[in-house]
Amino acid sequence: METDILSTGSARSIALSMGVGLLLLLGPRAHSEVKPHDRDRCDYRIRNVDPKANDPENRRYFNFIEYSLWTIETILDGKQVLLITREERTAEGDRQRWQFYLTPNPLQLLRTEQELTTRQGKVLETVRLNFSAYFHHFPPNSFPMQLFPYTGQMVKLESGAATPINLIFSPELKPWEVSLLVDGQETVTVPAGTFQCTRIKVRNKTDNLPGFFKSLPSFLLNRMFPDTWLWVQSQPPHAMVKMQGKLDGFNSPEKVHELVKIHENP
Repeated sequence: METDILSTGSARSIALSMGVGLLLLLGPRAHSEVKPHDRDRCDYRIRNVDPKANDPENRRYFNFIEYSLWTIETILDGKQVLLITREERTAEGDRQRWQFYLTPNPLQLLRTEQELTTRQGKVLETVRLNFSAYFHHFPPNSFPMQLFPYTGQMVKLESGAATPINLIFSPELKPWEVSLLVDGQETVTVPAGTFQCTRIKVRNKTDNLPGFFKSLPSFLLNRMFPDTWLWVQSQPPHAMVKMQGKLDGFNSPEKVHELVKIHENP
């Protein structure tokens, strides 16, 4: 099944909590690849901080437990862009590939594509969204949640620095602004090794929440939208080493994404 949302005029509402996958993405390819960008491919694993925690994600048919993230330079509609790919995998062999096309400077989201392939090798769904054709202008540095691990590479790493970004929970909603705050330095050990990292606190802005959320007391909002933490390499290429928080919503167990391997470019 293939859906081009903008050309058909259909409306797809995608409800997301923090970390729940945004179902964007795939249609016919409109690019030709050029030389690889200088961003190595990184492999990550996803696990519960508490292995015994009751995890609603375990009831899903597709419970993605690992993913890879990499970037290349490519051509889209005659212009040079960045193509960031995130490929997710389940333990049973299902695969979900997300592709994001962005202008390099500033980072402006142009198109998102997704393809879900079952363990039998059958394509279950393909979806594409063309953000450059929207009547609403998404500001620079607006990212779907699947690109959250990439955002650490654009943070100002000076002590105390704050970098604002916008998270897209649904193409039908205005993006939600959060701040990436540099909190300090830390040595972090993950399956890929030990890294000197910059620790980043993801602070949620609750003043632009929709509807009834604005009437809730701050302590309850902080419980519903808890902080998330990122650890990125202090030295270039500033790849994400670790991410931890209630990434699937406040009712979910705390999860951690850990770097497993860096595939260096030849």
